[in-house]
This record gives sequence, structure tokens and C-alpha cells, in this order.
Amino acid sequence: MNTHAYTYNNLLFAELYDFIIEKIGRGNNMKVWEFFPRCAEIFGSPILEMGCGTGINLLPLAEMGYPVTGLDNSSAMLKFLEQKLQKASPEVRQNVEFVEGDMVNPPLKSNYFRLIIFAQSQFLHLHSDEQRLTCLQNTRRLLVEDGVVLLCNGKLEQEETWEQWREVAGNQRDEWRLFTRSSWQNGSLEEEIKLQSNSDPQQEHSFNYRLYPIPNERMLQLIKQAGLRPAPIPANLPANFYERFKMSAFTK
Repeated sequence: MNTHAYTYNNLLFAELYDFIIEKIGRGNNMKVWEFFPRCAEIFGSPILEMGCGTGINLLPLAEMGYPVTGLDNSSAMLKFLEQKLQKASPEVRQNVEFVEGDMVNPPLKSNYFRLIIFAQSQFLHLHSDEQRLTCLQNTRRLLVEDGVVLLCNGKLEQEETWEQWREVAGNQRDEWRLFTRSSWQNGSLEEEIKLQSNSDPQQEHSFNYRLYPIPNERMLQLIKQAGLRPAPIPANLPANFYERFKMSAFTK
């Protein structure tokens, strides 16, 4: 069977998402998963993750005792997150709230969150300055006065692309082999993912999505327009702490 999905609102993609992120993301840079717990220790809670997906970043924070909220516009992703929570302890479950909604206009309480996270490439799915500015303005609305926004600012123009399928993960112990390819299309980065069954090579699933780069100068202009400003790095963090993880921090 060969399936193709253009959006994240696909239950099969949600079921395979953890495997994909584990192999592409955590496998390449384990330290990035240490970043958010460290920030939670410093900035506190409640914590909101925009585009939380299946809870890969969120659940470890809940396990540490932080009250967390996950927002995602994919019912499939949230359904899989709910399945994970059913297996978690009552203490973890009571720390987690998840809401289906759009991060451009999040249906959430104002002046509530101490830490708001845009991990991985969530913000780069927004394809217009109008969307980005509205999202940032609403993010500011959700923050308490001394709250902090952490936003991944990976530089897509530095991303290596390859038009042929390239195997990035998979061995005989895994159910799937994982291939990726990517290319620039009209100023956006189109990334494709293909999973091929180890037991049946005829069974494969492919998915694609687009990311929209934002020049750094334009990003800083939008941040300022939204009423946000760069947040100073706390004294108990290394001077290059955010940069190491391709993150930026902002506050009111």
C-alpha cells in the first residue's frame, strides 16, 4: 500500500510521528531534548507548547511536575497524544491539558503562561507576514508580564537539500526504514518523508510538508511590531545557550 498525505491531520502520520522525530531529530542531536526542561527550571510554569503534536516535548515536562498545555490544529496528533496519556500515571495526566486550535488565533486564556514554546519548525509553517504577526501578537497576549517565549529560528537557507531519496534511519530492529528528500520551491523548503516496511518493502507511506523561511531582520521587525523584545539570557545559563539550540527568547 502506498499513501501520501499533505497535512499533519492524518492519523497514520500521527502514529508514525514519534518514530520519525526520534530518528531525525533526537537521534541527531540529543541535547536539544535537554533544552526545554532546563528552561522550565529557570522560567517556571504554566507552560504552553504551540504545535505540540503528539507531546514529544510536552510529556517529559509533565513528568517533571510542570503544568503544561499543548495546542495543535491536528485532531489526529491530539488523538495520539490522548492515547499516550491514557498509559501515563494519574500524576502526569493531571499536569496535561491539550486544546485543538490554531496557533495564529489560539483559543486560550490571556496573561496566563510563564513559558511559551515554539519548538522544532512550528513557526516556519506560517507562510505570510500577516499570519506571523497575528500569531506573535496573540502569543504576547497569553504571556504573564515577565513570561518568556522560546522560538526556534533555524536558518533554512543553510539546510542541505537533496532531490533523491536518502536513507536516514532504519535497521532490522525497526519496523520501518526512513528516507527523506527536500528541495526549494518558490522560496519555500519542501520536505518529503518516506517510510518503507522492513518486513514488506512493497508497503510504504510518504508524507510531505513545506516550511517558509523568514529573514532574520524581518523576524526582528515582526517581533517588535508584536510588542515583544529580546529576553536577556539569565546569568545561570551559558552566553550562547539559545544559539546552540537555534532558539531565540522574547518577552513583553
